Amino acid sequence: MSTDKIDDLRTHLFDTLRDLRAGNMDIDKAKTICEVSKQITETAKVEVDYLRATEQTQGTGFIPDDRRMPGGGGKMRMINGGSDE
Repeated sequence: MSTDKIDDLRTHLFDTLRDLRAGNMDIDKAKTICEVSKQITETAKVEVDYLRATEQTQGTGFIPDDRRMPGGGGKMRMINGGSDE
């Protein structure tokens, strides 16, 4: 399982934004970080699509499975198949 999580990626991206605004990072480095983050996000999308297609509930851990996602009928459902009831 991956040790890096989506929250880590988000933190790095916001750090990059702060560094850019403060003038502590050059634009080329920020663009590179942005491109890498896009690729990481795309692989996460592929993983989610694969899990849906194969009806699996366990991913790599990049996206924590304890996060709530909107479900049908206004109910909340857990990514791992549990419910909020």
